Amino acid sequence: MAQKNKAKGGAKLDAATAVRRSLARQDYKQALKEAKTAWRQQPTSELRTLLEEAYLERTKQLLRFGFTAEARSTFEDLLALGITEAKVRQEATTVAAPLGLLSQVLGHQGPSETITDPSILGVLADSAVLRPGSAPSNYPEIARDAAAVREALDQLAAGQTEAALAGLAHIPRNSPLADWRLFVRGLAAYYRQDDEEMAACWDRLDPARVPAKIARNLRSLAEWIRSGSPTLEGLGAGGRALLQVEKAAFGEPVLSRLCELHSQTAERDWEGALRTLRNLPRTLGP
Repeated sequence: MAQKNKAKGGAKLDAATAVRRSLARQDYKQALKEAKTAWRQQPTSELRTLLEEAYLERTKQLLRFGFTAEARSTFEDLLALGITEAKVRQEATTVAAPLGLLSQVLGHQGPSETITDPSILGVLADSAVLRPGSAPSNYPEIARDAAAVREALDQLAAGQTEAALAGLAHIPRNSPLADWRLFVRGLAAYYRQDDEEMAACWDRLDPARVPAKIARNLRSLAEWIRSGSPTLEGLGAGGRALLQVEKAAFGEPVLSRLCELHSQTAERDWEGALRTLRNLPRTLGP
């Protein structure tokens, strides 16, 4: 019997080691497969932790590849399993936002827990602006201010700048929506080509947040538009040379995507703008 238990103990150690190796190689599909098999055979706390990590990393990988449906399905399996690791729970909040599963993740924290982490509150705020109705019911101020941001963006696009800025005046500096207030102010300056005011607002944005990501690429677009070639069709005889420089600099074409981004922001299609941002080369990122 002792020999049998020893063998079982060795098997558990080997299974955990195999999962860790796959995670270290960033082979998250294999890591998840190994972790699920090992957990079914030996449901230890160690393997449970590795299984949660494998689910999370595989979800993130699928999101990076643009497989949103598969990422959502994988993440839902993690939620069905239950998140017990604090580190996984914290990162899961960020991952859940683009999948529309924030409420489910927050539900796993228990109704009595209040989120105070600014980074998580920022994720909630960004999701509420981009996806109306996604703000958890126990954060009514986020839902209210996110609606105000969306209205301000509509007003700004309609040329009602004063109304747009006035509608966000109530948002304090310590609010998770403060970055969106700064973004709207900078966007107003962007539309009137006031580079100094635009920079004063957008330079203060949290670089990890959605407003900063949109602003960063809009600034790149503004520089290109003001260079005298605002459309690909208008590049003329020098177009081929510019595209060659573009490919050499970025490794792939980006101007057409920047044009698309410009159109999406003009039409207030913020979810579409984010999809375009994800497809831009990393060279344009931080």
